[in-house]
Amino acid sequence: FPSHDTVVTGETGSGKTAILHGINLLLGQKLDTSLIRRGQKKGSIQASFEFPFPKELSKLLEDAGIPFENSTLILSREVSEEGKSKSWINEKMVSISFLQKVGSYCAQIIDQHSSYELRSSDLQREILDTFGSLQQHVHEFADLMEQSKSLEKSWEELLDLEREKQREFDFCLT
Repeated sequence: FPSHDTVVTGETGSGKTAILHGINLLLGQKLDTSLIRRGQKKGSIQASFEFPFPKELSKLLEDAGIPFENSTLILSREVSEEGKSKSWINEKMVSISFLQKVGSYCAQIIDQHSSYELRSSDLQREILDTFGSLQQHVHEFADLMEQSKSLEKSWEELLDLEREKQREFDFCLT
């Protein structure tokens, strides 16, 4: 397996499912309050992820004002017995949707029920791009598409201005 892949195996009852529940919780998945230890009002989990950040993730974190150093993220989540939760990234409180967005860069869990996810054309494209070492090209293409859309918008604005000027000119002639 490549260095970024991890396989969790073990005997029945060894705790694989508990570990995966915890990681899924950190990645923003729906919570199950039955996982909170009996007699406790809340449960918490924290993990550190260290990997080279894609440009999109760095921008996402910068835009949200989340400090990060050395390509390390610390994701934390606290769950109350009432089902309410709080989430943090590098000690800054974040929404669950933001945690999910960032979490998608940190880990992808594939289990025996993941065949449904593999039907996603976006995931298939991402797997093929990764397999073909095309990530840099994909990022460059995305940048060029963004520039193209910006230029197209500017062009439409210029055309609108020209049409407005022509209407005003035609109005003056009548």
